[in-house]
Amino acid sequence: MRTLVDTDALLGLINTHDALHKRAKGVVKEFVRQKVTIFVLPTTLGEFATISSIRLGFQESKKVINLIAKSGYIPLDVTGDMVLEATALYQEQTSKENSLFDCFNMVAADKHSIDCIFSFDRGYTQNGFLLAEAYLNLTPTR
Repeated sequence: MRTLVDTDALLGLINTHDALHKRAKGVVKEFVRQKVTIFVLPTTLGEFATISSIRLGFQESKKVINLIAKSGYIPLDVTGDMVLEATALYQEQTSKENSLFDCFNMVAADKHSIDCIFSFDRGYTQNGFLLAEAYLNLTPTR
């Protein structure tokens, strides 16, 4: 199985006070059990660094970015063609909840035959992508 991680899942994993923490940990536990290959885009790391710096502090954000870089997540390159495709896809979105960062993930998921996206954002499903919880048949817990 191949998955692409999104910022909300990363935030949920590292912030014990995040509403998604328990669910994110459950997904990762199953990922480990199934030996899932996890990919990450540099755009996701950039978004994560910005948001986590605000929510958790700059020093904590730097520690987590370093941990992610060394964790075995496989980085994917963003090409010029992907920028054009993600920008075009962003223009088609109808909700501010579907960010340009999400569009990069959707384009990458298509290009790299990703099975599901490790996120809890419904914008992905609205665009025809499967989320990790659904792929793994996990029941969301609060």
